[in-house]
Amino acid sequence: MAFDLANLGDDPADVSVTFAPPNGQVRADETAWRLGPRQQVRKTFTWEPSPGTPEGTYRGLLQASARGRVLTRPVALVVPPPRALAVRIAGVAGKDIVAGEGYEIKARLHNAGSSSATVTLACSVVEARRHLPSQEATIEPGEVVEVAWRQPAQDAPLATGEYQVRVTMLGVTGISAVGTFAVRGQ
Repeated sequence: MAFDLANLGDDPADVSVTFAPPNGQVRADETAWRLGPRQQVRKTFTWEPSPGTPEGTYRGLLQASARGRVLTRPVALVVPPPRALAVRIAGVAGKDIVAGEGYEIKARLHNAGSSSATVTLACSVVEARRHLPSQEATIEPGEVVEVAWRQPAQDAPLATGEYQVRVTMLGVTGISAVGTFAVRGQ
């Protein structure tokens, strides 16, 4: 789960955020930040439902605190139906590029099962908030295939910096992987 956190004031602010799910565990890299004036950041939490949580929509609460004020927002969480699948994402990578060049992201998929599998994959460049068109891949038993996404021609070049990419298998619980790449100055 990703959320945007913004300091709308003219002074720095120490902000803490908690996420209260209906059950299970929450993972977060950080839960407190110092934001400069007018600064905005994107942060993530990962919810791992308790084993045996039935499919359905659940409600969690996201709470942000700063300067003695507390803001609470409900968050809808979906537990999809379970699906046994022998396909895994064996790796995600983006090659470092020079500013102005187009990026390319590659995911390797491995089918450890005994029958062919067709999967649909979504790919996002997280910091740039770019969601690339989903792709479908069919993988025969024991095969490893590579799926690639290239920067769409109509997209503006990325600014210099480090980028995280996430590839997610759609319609399946918990199959995603991340990689990184950098855009360097010329």
